[in-house]
Amino acid sequence: MGEVQRGGRSGRPRDDGARMSPPRRDRGIRAFRFWRRDIGAEVDDEIAFHVEARSEELIAGGISDAEARSRALAEFGDVDRARRTL
Repeated sequence: MGEVQRGGRSGRPRDDGARMSPPRRDRGIRAFRFWRRDIGAEVDDEIAFHVEARSEELIAGGISDAEARSRALAEFGDVDRARRTL
């Protein structure tokens, strides 16, 4: 009989004669490519949401649409920096 070694994913002993197939790396890569999200678009959507929400608050307070959007962007700060950071 062969020597018993630790191995396998479950941590249970297996004998020398056991063969494990190598991991299928291409399967994970393909799945990642399929499910990959567009982070840039998500960041843009998030920034737009916050600016729009603040604009609506300001409009509800009696400020004009154009002024509310301008003030909301000013309060948000550097949008390009936020994109790069996020």
